[in-house]
Amino acid sequence: MTEVKDDTLLAQKNRIRGAARARDFKKVNELWEELVEQEETFDREFYYEITNDVANRGDADQAGRLLFALLPLIEQHASGEEAFSMLRRVAALAPHARRKYSSLKRKAQTYQ
Repeated sequence: MTEVKDDTLLAQKNRIRGAARARDFKKVNELWEELVEQEETFDREFYYEITNDVANRGDADQAGRLLFALLPLIEQHASGEEAFSMLRRVAALAPHARRKYSSLKRKAQTYQ
């Protein structure tokens, strides 16, 4: 059963990669939300890969929003330092998101 779940997650991640490469950011967002709900671990490398791809393809704000959506996973699986680093990455990708996500600074401070 675990293999089936792993295969499903891998397929989901590959669909997200394909949507990011095709610049179908709406599809990336939909698939991302599904993956975050299913994910039981925190695959930092995968999430960074996709958000970097989205940012490099012209939508840094979307990349920041995708990372911000990971907060529940980060809080559950990441160390305080890693969570702080992730929030700094959100702010770097989407600087104006700091205003939009007013809790960003407060959350970041809780991880220091």
